[in-house]
Amino acid sequence: VLDEYDERLAKLRADDAAGWLELAKWADGEGLGTQARRGYERVVALDPQNVDANLALGRVLLDGRWVSEQESYRARGLVPFEGEWITPAE
Repeated sequence: VLDEYDERLAKLRADDAAGWLELAKWADGEGLGTQARRGYERVVALDPQNVDANLALGRVLLDGRWVSEQESYRARGLVPFEGEWITPAE
């Protein structure tokens, strides 16, 4: 599987966001988590608003921009406590 990944990667242009997304999805489906993540990160670098890549990286849309899940919790006033996000009053 890694050889096929390398072959696909070698054919890919550095600025081809759609190609990187396709490669990332393929790698994800083949269980190549590290390679998939790199691909999704490349897609976001080329196309910061790409929904599929942002979601695959665990990001959420908050006020028109993609942020980490933790950042979205903090923006809503939540705080981490014993492995959960709660309001300060809780």
